[in-house]
Amino acid sequence: MSNIDMLQKYFHGGSAELEKRIRHEVFIQTRSVEEILSKINERFIIIKSQKGVGKSYIIDELVSASTSSGFVAIKIKPSDMDIDKIASGKIIASKIKSAYENLVEKIALAVGCAFVKEELPLSDAERNLYSFAVDGGHMRPELADRVLMCLTKFLPYHQKIAESYKTLSPKMFSVSVLSDDIKDALKAQDKFFWIFIDDIDLAIGRNGGIVDYEACWAIIAAAFDIASNFNEVRCVVSVRNDVWHSMKRKRVGSDRRDKMTCIINVESDDQEIDAILSRRLEAASQGLDRTKRPIELFFDNRIELPGKNEESREWRSWLCKQARNRPRDLVQLVEKLAAVAKKQNGSYITSAHARCVLSDFARQRIENVADELSDICGQFEFIVSRISRTYYEHRDAIDFFKKLPSAVSLNVDGSVLQPDKEESAIAILRLLHIANFMNPRVSDPTMPKGYRHIMFHEDEDLISITRKGELSRYAFEVHPVFHSFVAENKR
Repeated sequence: MSNIDMLQKYFHGGSAELEKRIRHEVFIQTRSVEEILSKINERFIIIKSQKGVGKSYIIDELVSASTSSGFVAIKIKPSDMDIDKIASGKIIASKIKSAYENLVEKIALAVGCAFVKEELPLSDAERNLYSFAVDGGHMRPELADRVLMCLTKFLPYHQKIAESYKTLSPKMFSVSVLSDDIKDALKAQDKFFWIFIDDIDLAIGRNGGIVDYEACWAIIAAAFDIASNFNEVRCVVSVRNDVWHSMKRKRVGSDRRDKMTCIINVESDDQEIDAILSRRLEAASQGLDRTKRPIELFFDNRIELPGKNEESREWRSWLCKQARNRPRDLVQLVEKLAAVAKKQNGSYITSAHARCVLSDFARQRIENVADELSDICGQFEFIVSRISRTYYEHRDAIDFFKKLPSAVSLNVDGSVLQPDKEESAIAILRLLHIANFMNPRVSDPTMPKGYRHIMFHEDEDLISITRKGELSRYAFEVHPVFHSFVAENKR
């Protein structure tokens, strides 16, 4: 197997689903993970981040760690639930009720299946949950037979009881009965039960041009209620930043959101992206030439960047910067570089390979962001297509962006932007900040280049009309990953 083949084994797609088989080799416990672990016994936790930062990856690791420690844990996506039934509710309260009932049944099935053990007999509550799992087809028939055999030890007339049970089972499987049985069973077992809910955006409803977040909120609110009502149940829900932002803007769930006090922002800084890169390169280098550093096995000495200055950079720093603080982007970029190198029969990745992928990689990031932020602004791609500079002083940025609404009707966060208004320019700059396309730049003598960029997660309200006086301190700079895209806009 060539060096490039080994590299591709550890850089393929960046999605949690594709990487399950190597997660134990490459998982990095970042500061965000440490924060989640420090609060894991909170009844209800929301973890939120931009797309591609690793929420699903973290949740998969938490589920694995929970089950290996002897706890009962399940991962649920909206696609596992009856979304049509939840969304059909006429009011938000009925949607929450439906989601609550759906989640109780999921817990009952998981707890019932967890009782497939040899040490029987079971308590009444445990037996009902067990039977619910059997009745729902979530246990193999032979397991059901084992239960009946064991039941004969303490139920002499089990056959007659089983016959009468068929008429009673609907009542026994009601949400109220299942709820009581779950509480009794978990308390008797002296165990916590974790629910991890991921990909909540799959519950977003779309009807024509209207985006409906009520089903999303119903699942979140139902999980919060379950965590509040069941002493032994803990819930962790992952939400994308843009979905949370849009629910707040549309005041979906405003009556309950302030009670959700444990909200953890998941992000990766440059050092953590570098650690993720190092761990994967180290894993890929196993069995190869150990006299070289791992990165030297797969990459040319330095990358020569295109442009007037033809800047030379170390591959490690360049790759980490291109990732935009998103581990998935890092993995996908290396994957693309490796694919080009292999296609051209290269033994390692060179600057020429990088130049082959830069433009397409930038465009794909823009398409991803446009899709991610479509409910905040449906004209994101138009806006960035008009940007032909990578750096703007404050006044230049205001003057440029306030003219854009005169070219086309722009709607940002539900407001139609007016031409030649400073408020319109600020709204566009805020959108670009959310997207990590263009960020405020401020002088900082402690940094190697004398300045630093302020990311959106560091100060979500920085670019706002209420702080327009403060904005004059900042310049605005396009993220390096989009420089090739901006260069094409000039042509």
